[in-house]
Amino acid sequence: MPTMTDEKIAKQRFVQEELAAMLRAATGGFVHSCEYDGSFNGYEIVYVATHPDPWAIDFFAVDVTGDSHWEIAKDVMKTVAERYE
Repeated sequence: MPTMTDEKIAKQRFVQEELAAMLRAATGGFVHSCEYDGSFNGYEIVYVATHPDPWAIDFFAVDVTGDSHWEIAKDVMKTVAERYE
């Protein structure tokens, strides 16, 4: 497995700690978690787990390749909004 760069480690921390917490709070728990994968065949992916109802978990992926923290947040929030609103 390739070693992640410092930039990708920073993105991973941002996604899994800050962005996930904000989305969980903003959606009242609809967003369960966000995981960053910076080693997916040259792509950077954020996997989002949601609770569309109390008994189900849904997963989807957002391509965030080359994105800054701001762009990651916008891309993930846009995709969550399409499923949540």
